[in-house]
Amino acid sequence: MTLRCVPAFTLHRVDSRHPRGEVLDTFEERAAAHEHFELFTFPYADSALVLERNRVQEPPRPRGRTAAWLNDTVLENWALGALSATGRALPGAIPALSRLAAALASGSKATDRSDRIFASDRRVRFTEMEYGVPREHGPEAARRVIEWVRANRYPVFFPIEMRVTAADDAHLSPSHERDTAYIAVHQYKGMEWRPYFEAVESIMDDYDARPHWGKRHFQTAATLAPRYPAWADFQAARDALDPTRTFTNEYAERVLGP
Repeated sequence: MTLRCVPAFTLHRVDSRHPRGEVLDTFEERAAAHEHFELFTFPYADSALVLERNRVQEPPRPRGRTAAWLNDTVLENWALGALSATGRALPGAIPALSRLAAALASGSKATDRSDRIFASDRRVRFTEMEYGVPREHGPEAARRVIEWVRANRYPVFFPIEMRVTAADDAHLSPSHERDTAYIAVHQYKGMEWRPYFEAVESIMDDYDARPHWGKRHFQTAATLAPRYPAWADFQAARDALDPTRTFTNEYAERVLGP
């Protein structure tokens, strides 16, 4: 196996809060303007936290320990965990808690090594579904998810995440031969998630969406095969490399077939 690597690099990260409608209206322009672009938005709030990351030709400037601890541990973990637990105990308070959490995510800036910028310490437990849709449909699909949550008053506190990737040529990649917007939904541990995720999947099916293989979804080989132009090529390789299905399990049989 040969790994293709690049030299270590520094990233400048800017997190900023904006009206969600404005961000979704300018989604394509924002995605094209930055090397790495994503956003988080609470369904019951009206703002979005936008994350922009770009390479810079300057040395890393790590944050001080106190600042890093306050943001990464206190705000992103302790506060998020406390608000999530409160929402689980008091579902009716979730809209207000969501607006509070969105207000706390006011934004920040950092310039550091790529691994420190990309990686996050996540101590709050949740379950997740993520789908990749053609990039031009990302904003519309996200709006529909938010509308469903609000229309059904579904108790979900965790934010929706959106990110983008370029097209690639991996046979079963969600980004195979198309620029992709990923939409991820989450539900806090101990809270009912299936009706929410089923509704989201129904919306995503309208866009020929492809699921993240390592997260929750309800697809089968029959529903997935038409979404991947190289599905037959993958199955031919599977037959050649694993004819006796040594590397299989219940999940693999469901999504890839026997």
